[in-house]
Amino acid sequence: MDEENHPITITGYGKEIANAAKIYTEEQKYGGTNKSLNYKLTIFYNICNRADVPQEAYLKAFPTMLKGLALDHFYINQLSHLLFAKACEHL
Repeated sequence: MDEENHPITITGYGKEIANAAKIYTEEQKYGGTNKSLNYKLTIFYNICNRADVPQEAYLKAFPTMLKGLALDHFYINQLSHLLFAKACEHL
C-alpha cells in the first residue's frame, strides 16, 4: 500500500471532539447540496476552537460537521485516509 491508502491515525482528543459534536446543530452541518463548504468550514473552525480541538485533530473531528450526502461521500471515498486539506478539497 502506498502512503495515501494508509489512514492517518491521531490519538487522543476524544473529549474535545465529543464536546465539539455536542455544540453542533443540524443547520450548522454541511450536507453537500446548496450550501457553501467554505461557510460551513468557518463554523467548523469556530466550534473546534471553542471545544479546544487542535488543528492536528481536525481530520478526526471532520465527520462531526457533515451530514447526509456529504457524510456518505466522506466514508464511501475513505477521506479519513487523506490529509485534512485534501479531504476538504475532495468534498
